[in-house]
Amino acid sequence: MGAELLDRRPHAVVVLRDGIVVVANQRARLLFGRTADRPDDWPIGEPLVGAVRCLDDVGEPVALPTEPPAVGDRYAERIIYLEVAGSRRPVAVDGRWSQGELVLTLRSAARRDAAVRLQGDVVATVAHEIRSPLTSVKGFTRTLLSRWERFSDEQKLTMLATIEQDADRVTRLLTDLLDVSRIDAGRVKL
Repeated sequence: MGAELLDRRPHAVVVLRDGIVVVANQRARLLFGRTADRPDDWPIGEPLVGAVRCLDDVGEPVALPTEPPAVGDRYAERIIYLEVAGSRRPVAVDGRWSQGELVLTLRSAARRDAAVRLQGDVVATVAHEIRSPLTSVKGFTRTLLSRWERFSDEQKLTMLATIEQDADRVTRLLTDLLDVSRIDAGRVKL
């Protein structure tokens, strides 16, 4: 595939042989922080890891394969972070082996990365919201079980009512969480 044809692709495309860039389209050059107006600024002939730092989600360098897999010809999609000009860009990378070369397609994963972070925030918030009433239920239950005789009937009823309210709150939170999960999965339409 010639560079002209690859320049028509909507995503960055890089062809590697033994880890060395042999072809890269214009979008790849821009993604790597190279200037668009200088043809000699392409990372051709350089190792991809020399043209740009490829990192995993914890900041460790990512090693791209230099030989095809034993079975198949696919390089499964994964999210890596390209470090360019002091900033990290999340990029979805996948590829296919062809005649000893690895043809990689790189697409921005900023939206996916933001969605994953947002999902983590939602999980943390829900966990906190569930922990609070469960702590109350656990505390009142433990207190009632260990000191039943010390409380008046009115105090016992108050504690049991609080336990019931907090259990209802947990049930509502879990129902809401399941509804959100169904909506996200596309099983429920609003």
